[in-house]
Amino acid sequence: MASAEPSLEQKVAELWDREQIRQCLVRYCRGVDRFDRALILSAFHPDCLDEHGKFVGTPEEFVEWALGQHGAAHLSHQHCLLNQTVEIEGDTAHSETYFMFVCMNRKGKPLTLGGGRYVDRLEKREGAWRIAARVTLRDWSMMVRTALGIASPKRSRN
Repeated sequence: MASAEPSLEQKVAELWDREQIRQCLVRYCRGVDRFDRALILSAFHPDCLDEHGKFVGTPEEFVEWALGQHGAAHLSHQHCLLNQTVEIEGDTAHSETYFMFVCMNRKGKPLTLGGGRYVDRLEKREGAWRIAARVTLRDWSMMVRTALGIASPKRSRN
């Protein structure tokens, strides 16, 4: 027996949840780009575990680490969100969101460019979707020149 078509109310509720999840990730990027501690933290539940490359820790620890790293190395940066998949089951969602970033460096080459994926478990608590667990995967970074003068990307296989 085929399952019943979701009602209009159910469809709208799912679209609203998806938009709130997207807005959560946008708040994170905007906060990082503006060095806004409170805005970054608003994207996470306080008990979240963030695995961000060589960093693993709480949102509070992540903010200190990330703002310190970015402030020391870059004059400015932009994080852009791209393709996203979201699977929602009740008050838990799993998402994979592609990102690209560009940074104006303080020293060396003028720009750093990279991309990867945020793999998140989000939870809706007290009506708000926030990140409950995150793994950040860097898939590629700025092109470099080889001895032959041919551009080749630095890649991660994760």
